[in-house]
Amino acid sequence: MFGLVALRQIRDSNGTQWGRPLAWAGIVLAVLLGGGDRARAFVQGRAQMSDQQQVAQLIAKLGELIARNDDAAAHALFTDRFRARTTLEAFTAKWAMVRKNVGPVKAIKWNGVSMQFERDGSGTLYGLAVAKLEFATAVANDGRQQFNVRKSAQGWQIDAIPLLFTEDRKKTGAGSAIPAGSPNPTVR
Repeated sequence: MFGLVALRQIRDSNGTQWGRPLAWAGIVLAVLLGGGDRARAFVQGRAQMSDQQQVAQLIAKLGELIARNDDAAAHALFTDRFRARTTLEAFTAKWAMVRKNVGPVKAIKWNGVSMQFERDGSGTLYGLAVAKLEFATAVANDGRQQFNVRKSAQGWQIDAIPLLFTEDRKKTGAGSAIPAGSPNPTVR
């Protein structure tokens, strides 16, 4: 904007002011920097959409495996940290309790609301999503669960379901997207 004002003043000065090349350089620089910000925002938006799709697929895959009672394969979708906190036996016992007290799980699906992603101090990408558990039998309220996810070299993995696995509540905090003990996060 200032470059345009300068060009106008130079034009109207009848030769008493100079600096036309400098004004044009300012205009070009402003366009380049502004375009760079827009391009960066576009790329980040595309990455966010890709991450959301991958996490939604991960959550749906968990639902498919739980619906088939394939708890071992479902347990493998979780991070090493989760599997250290929650053994396969404890994992299977929790889902058996859900099946007995609420009913068989038909599906687990992301609720479609925007996910939150952050990076910790080491650059690891973490996320928070809410998913809906759908049951085969009629239930007054299908269960909504918070999923804490983590991106590793293998792709996205589930790191915690704090409302279902109470040990996750103690370790991560029920409302936290970043596991306790992680460095301060910075927004991606």
